[in-house]
Parts: sequence; structure tokens; C-alpha cells
Amino acid sequence: MLSDVTDGAITVSRSGIEGAAAIHGYYEGRSKGNFRFKAALESHHNLAHNELAALPGQMGLSRDRAPEALHGMDRVNKALLKACAGLPEERLALIRSPFLLFDQFGDIVAEVYRRINERTDHALEGWEQAKLLVSEIRSGPDAAWVSHERYQALPAHEQDALARAAEQPGNARVRKLSPQEVWDAGRARLVRLPPTIVPRILGPGLGVERRVGRNALVEFQDRAIGPGIHRYLAVCLTPAGDQVRLAAGDNIMTWVNPFDPQYLHVCRPVDDQGHKGYIGICKRWDAVCRADTEAVHRMMGAAAHQEKEMLAGVNARGADLVAQRAEDERHNELVLAGARMTEQEHEIDAAVDAVTVRAADRRAAIGPADESDEQDSEFSAAEIADILATGLDQ
Repeated sequence: MLSDVTDGAITVSRSGIEGAAAIHGYYEGRSKGNFRFKAALESHHNLAHNELAALPGQMGLSRDRAPEALHGMDRVNKALLKACAGLPEERLALIRSPFLLFDQFGDIVAEVYRRINERTDHALEGWEQAKLLVSEIRSGPDAAWVSHERYQALPAHEQDALARAAEQPGNARVRKLSPQEVWDAGRARLVRLPPTIVPRILGPGLGVERRVGRNALVEFQDRAIGPGIHRYLAVCLTPAGDQVRLAAGDNIMTWVNPFDPQYLHVCRPVDDQGHKGYIGICKRWDAVCRADTEAVHRMMGAAAHQEKEMLAGVNARGADLVAQRAEDERHNELVLAGARMTEQEHEIDAAVDAVTVRAADRRAAIGPADESDEQDSEFSAAEIADILATGLDQ
């Protein structure tokens, strides 16, 4: 699958350490490993075990050949777990276990691997042949080392002073790059796999159907990811860059990459035909410490933004309601003021206007009226009504 989605850029080779039979149904062999893989795997594991050897609860080569004290530590810890079953949470936090908590162990392991990856005093094979080296100089025994790239970026007078200091013994060296430096130099050329591949990598067995809560969050507990309640905002970022808001009560299939738990990968549930579709990723919604004012303000801003997004549809409908109310009020004011509103009233007004124009044209044809007729220059309402009754042509 990895080879297919990367057009062959990723290949997978297996060491065969499980000792499977060469022919299905035949006698299996002894698990001894493939020499092409075994040395690299065991050397890596050996380094990690050595660096972590001082931690409490070290198992050694295997559980059967563990340090003698491990048995007693395990027995005491089991007794503590039984005794703590009824303790309130504030008292439980005061218990001292002979082993590390999972989160504590995870933090230490991350720090140990960071130091392993940043070490330069290694003997990794092929490093010199690949020219994974760097030349550095410094101004004195207590000064920081300066690489050639940093040296070239310095002003001319600082370069001259540093070059003179580097002539002294101990102020110049060629060292090996750390594994982290080599990784950082080449990571820009890597192409990140799309998030749509994560559910396929993790497999259907790690997918869990969950329901979107009324608080616009997907909440659940999973000790494989970490302790406590895990919360993800029910807004999916699709591969096309669009945002899809999941409705409260929606059932979704979800996956969490244990190496990147900041995102929840969401698919539609499998239907009767066995079809499902990738929707997108939901960001983690973490609780913050109340003492961290800056973090609290950030979360308040994020919450306000989400509230605004959720109310966008309601606000649009509300704007229509407000506009309709204003229109109704203007309409009622016109009705109460006696304005012509119905179609029949508009027809009467149009007829009156037509009669007035017709009468004015007729008088203009007859000639100017006498001054004695000035008071009759306007039609009365009775005359207009009579004309409407008998017809305009009369």
C-alpha cells in the first residue's frame, strides 16, 4: 500500500525474524533473524536500552532475566494499586510509586532520543565517506563554535578577528554532523504523505466509530493516546482546504495517529454497501492551565471565533427577520396614516388622475376661464365620482 501511494518511492523489506515456513503448511524454522537487518535493528535497540538503563523498572535483556529488584518493585506496585482504588483524586496524587507514570516515562524517552539524535561523538558507518562533516572555529576555549556558513555571514572585521583566533591550537576542528543535522538538511526535499493515507496505514482495526457531541466537540478516552479526556473540534479540514462542520449527533469513523495526536482523522461510517469516504482532520481542543493567562486568552479567542462561525447561519436568518420587522412597521405607519394601500385604492387614484388630466385638456381647448369661474377651476369630489360613474368619454 505504501509503495502504491508513493509511486514506488517507499519500499518495505522485512527481516523474517518470525521463522515462518518457506512453504505454507511445512515445518517452520528457528527464529534467528536476517543478518541484513539484525545488526542494524539490534544496534539501534541496544543504544536506546543503554541510555534508558538508569530508569526505575528496567527489564534488562528480557523479563525472565530482569534485575532481581524488579520482582519486589512489581509486587509493591500491585499492592499500591489495590490500596489506591478508593482514594480521592487529591490523595491519589500524593502516592509515590516505585515506577514512573506513563506520561513521565514518555517525556524522558523523548528527551533521551533528542540527545541521541543530536550527538556528534558517534561512529556511525559511512559518515566520513558521505562527507557529513562540518568545519568550525572559535575565538577561545569558552566561546561557541562557529560554522563556515555562519562565518561567511559575519561582518568583515569580525571575520578577521575570528580567523586570527582560529590560528591558535584548539580553536579549529572538523566534526561529524549529528543525525538530527543530517535529517534537517534533507527534510526539505521530502514529500509529506497526504492525511488521507493515515486511516489506511493504521488499518480498520484502529478505527473507532464516535458521535459528535452537542458542544461541537468529539470527546473520548483512550489510554493508548494518553490519559484523560481527548477533545477535538468538530470542524473538519478537507484535503481540498475547505471546512466541513460536523453536526451534533453525527456518527463518524475516527483514527488518531499515536505519533501525531494533534489531529483526529475522520471518515464517514461504512454503509450497507461497505463504502466510506474520507472527510478530513479535526484539530485537538486542549484545556489550558488557568494560571497561564496568555493561553487562556488564546483559547477564549478561539472559542469566540468558533461561536461566531456556529452563529453565522442564525445571524443571517436573524438579519432577515429584523429587515422584515422594519418593513412591517413602515407598512403599518402608512396604513394608519390613511395612505392608499390596496390595489383598488390605487386604481381609483389612477382614475382620478386621468379625469383631472382629461378635464384640464378640455378646459384648455375651450379657452381661458372667466375670473368668476376661478372658484370652479377644480373638480369637486362629487363631480369626479359622477364622472367615474358615467364614464370618462361623457
